Amino acid sequence: MKKILIAIFIFSLVCFGIYSFFSQKEFLHSRKSPDGKYIVEIYKEKSFFAAPGDGGISGSLGYIKLLDENGDKIGDTSDCPPFFLSDIELDWEIGKNKYISYTKGEGINLKTGKCN
Repeated sequence: MKKILIAIFIFSLVCFGIYSFFSQKEFLHSRKSPDGKYIVEIYKEKSFFAAPGDGGISGSLGYIKLLDENGDKIGDTSDCPPFFLSDIELDWEIGKNKYISYTKGEGINLKTGKCN
């Protein structure tokens, strides 16, 4: 029984290590807002494997992090619907609605950091 528990524990550690290795994000670039108060960092989520016809980098899932001018995190897209890097169209709506739109119909509130 003790050997089975040790084997399960080791297997769990290996699975966690593999998941951690493949679920990393690769930094692509950052952009400042027109007023200079916010920074958007755009990341590419690494895929577990790639196959011919996957679409290259434009077919990869994206991740966006919103920072203030000091580099402190305001919010990110971890709780938002997934999107492809090719869908990103940044639109700073600072004066109107106080959010940044990163794809059609999706954005991050500049004050709360939550997805709309």
